Amino acid sequence: MLPPAGHFRRILAYLIDVIPLVIGVVIVYLVFFDFGDVVQRRLADRQDPIAHADFIELRNQIRTVSFILVILYGMLMEGSPLQGTLGKAICGIKVVDEDGQRLTFSKAIFRNCSKLLSYLVLFLGFFWAFFNKDHQTWHDKFASTYVVNKK
Repeated sequence: MLPPAGHFRRILAYLIDVIPLVIGVVIVYLVFFDFGDVVQRRLADRQDPIAHADFIELRNQIRTVSFILVILYGMLMEGSPLQGTLGKAICGIKVVDEDGQRLTFSKAIFRNCSKLLSYLVLFLGFFWAFFNKDHQTWHDKFASTYVVNKK
């Protein structure tokens, strides 16, 4: 099997994927859900409990929608011939199964759904990659997958 991808490459790939996606979701919320007005009301009167509640509600929606889109995007891309997201491709890494082969779509779904567990306890499932020789996160361990350098 190819050597495991380094931590920096994995983090960079994640940021390349997530930052534009979250910005896109925020733009949708600014245009269609008046998030800009909610932010302005919140900043104008930081003691207003309604403005605070409205801000928290939309912020949490943005987080949830972004998380769901990241998971769906990962499912689609990791089971594709690209074997990973665009961020992974840019960083020269890919996701493989225990035999070094492309993930089946069902394994890509399982791996990405398992990310919820990696997120749950203060992102400990992601930090786990720093403490094992194969740089596997919890969701990699659960799905028997590896993120490796491309040739």
